[in-house]
Amino acid sequence: MRICTHILILTAFAILSFPQLSFGDEQKTQKFPFTELTAEEAKILTSGKPLFIDFWASWCSPCKKSFPENNRLAKKFKAQVHFVAINEDQNEKQALAFLKEFPLEFPNIMDNQRRLAKMLQVKALPTLLIFDAEGNLVLNVRGYDPENLGKIEKTLERISKP
Repeated sequence: MRICTHILILTAFAILSFPQLSFGDEQKTQKFPFTELTAEEAKILTSGKPLFIDFWASWCSPCKKSFPENNRLAKKFKAQVHFVAINEDQNEKQALAFLKEFPLEFPNIMDNQRRLAKMLQVKALPTLLIFDAEGNLVLNVRGYDPENLGKIEKTLERISKP
């Protein structure tokens, strides 16, 4: 199996295993560790669904601009594509404060050790990666530029068709 398929499975496991960060009086702070998959979990996660990954951090001002558009895309394609945001902050409190101001409408996980970022060679924030259902990287967008929105949406439309 190719490395991108392993990353796809690992990320999908993290998405499905840990609830989205949310805010409210009852919220408990959670850590989001990455776990090895059992064969059964890997089989379940290779369901043939594309994956949209957004790497971000609280200190990243372009990330603030990308969140509303990413939320819009997640609403539009949620039935066909898994969406996940991966936070690179060292300080979880800063990440949570950022999410209070700029909420996400899809799962978010902490990667303060930068494990996935290193595996995927993420060198700038925000970085958007889109994988097709077979685990192939089909789009890599570094930084935020509104000019890229059409290309991102067309990529999602293309890979989400049955």
